[in-house]
Amino acid sequence: LVRNIRDIEGALGDGVKRIYSSEMAAMKKLRRVDTTTQPAHANP
Repeated sequence: LVRNIRDIEGALGDGVKRIYSSEMAAMKKLRRVDTTTQPAHANP
């Protein structure tokens, strides 16, 4: 029983979010552009 509880605690992690190297390419591809720093496009 205790071993199963420790397994679950380990699976839940420590609560600290980290970006792993395998996620970097997807993060760069999907990153949103800050619209407040981009010039607005005028409609003709």
